[in-house]
Amino acid sequence: MDPHLRLSIEQCPTTNDEIAEMSKRPYAAAVGALRYAADVTRPDIAYAVGQLARYLRNPGFTHWTAFLSTTEAEYVALTHAAREAIWLHALLSQVFKLESLPVEIHCDNQSAIALSAENHFHARTKHIDIQYHFICQCVTDGKILVPYVPTDDQEADIFTKALPPIKVKRFTDRLGLRV
Repeated sequence: MDPHLRLSIEQCPTTNDEIAEMSKRPYAAAVGALRYAADVTRPDIAYAVGQLARYLRNPGFTHWTAFLSTTEAEYVALTHAAREAIWLHALLSQVFKLESLPVEIHCDNQSAIALSAENHFHARTKHIDIQYHFICQCVTDGKILVPYVPTDDQEADIFTKALPPIKVKRFTDRLGLRV
């Protein structure tokens, strides 16, 4: 969610046309899904979800557009992963002889991958804090590669989601985890 945006009841629809327009959007379902994620795997988004949940009865367009979009969330996560990967690579390079960079960080969001590869930003991304654009510099410098991995093949999901047993088995095998 944009940290500079302040949600209020004044942003709720007041006319019948505005109310009708917002009734077409699955606001309650979206907040419910985010609420589940905040409770189960993503406590870092709990505050933002709580702010959005205040307007469940009569959400306005501003409330609808305030959602922590998938692209933005993945983009921020890429930046955090890049910082950790570069630090870990530097540490391990001092202990072991490692191949030189780049380090691969797999991502299942094509929009976040495209954003990380661009050197310019759009009006829709201008509210993303400048610190999160670190990933762009890492990609440009060749320190990080961000290849696309289909959602069904995203091994990191084993750490963040409930998965069917067949996927758990497949991912644990791929990660080299054994009982």
